[in-house]
Amino acid sequence: MEKIYELLGLSLNEKNLYEAILTHPDKTAAEIARVLKMDKSSAYRAAENLLQKRLLISSPKIRGTTFRSSSPEYLIKLYQQKLEEFNSNKGLIENYIRNLKSQTLSLNRETFIRVEYGGEALRKCLLESEQSKEKLIVEIVLSQHRLYQKNRMINFVINHAKRRSSSGIYIKQLERSTYFENAPYKEIMVNTKKYLKEIRILPPEYNDKNSVRIWDNTVNIFSSDEKGDLIVITITDKYVTRSMKTMFDFIWDRSTPYKSPAEL
Repeated sequence: MEKIYELLGLSLNEKNLYEAILTHPDKTAAEIARVLKMDKSSAYRAAENLLQKRLLISSPKIRGTTFRSSSPEYLIKLYQQKLEEFNSNKGLIENYIRNLKSQTLSLNRETFIRVEYGGEALRKCLLESEQSKEKLIVEIVLSQHRLYQKNRMINFVINHAKRRSSSGIYIKQLERSTYFENAPYKEIMVNTKKYLKEIRILPPEYNDKNSVRIWDNTVNIFSSDEKGDLIVITITDKYVTRSMKTMFDFIWDRSTPYKSPAEL
């Protein structure tokens, strides 16, 4: 929950004060400070900031100003304000980045590396590739991780293929064998024309356990160890990607075209 308040630009004291007043309305900042065991000056500062953000409603009383918390629904408005503020400054950030890049040649090469683990990382990469500007994904599939056998992943892969093909994104896949003809998601594998897919079978000499997905300036490497734990390495770099595409084309030209029984 603290992360949510942080995203809304609220300090820990402001979060605690807001929630305390929500459950203890019509109390002064000093009274709430005693409840929270917070020093009075911090409570007064937090109350003032919350008033400015319209998260508190003040009511002058003889014993001092008391407060009530605005409805928690107002947090949505605060989020929308933050979002609008961020979007309005997008141009400033982009200009700042352009200025930094113009000052040094070393920043002209954009290189990012991300390392993640598990099924969510796998799904994340597939979703990201649906935004391919080149409308082409190339892939070497060398092992079927156990995650692919779970119903949730099967449904995700099928729906991903439908979204990809409906967006006009073509995919070229190098597969180890034709095992997929009996796989749970064989529909999207054997109906190659429908799903904008071309498959070739790798030469038997090409023996590796890492799978690779390449699109635009991005390379996704899927690797599992002896325990079966999946690691996903994402590299965004146009020069690395160019090299990987060259490697893929070299192997592609030496692989066997797949004839789909559904379309013979």
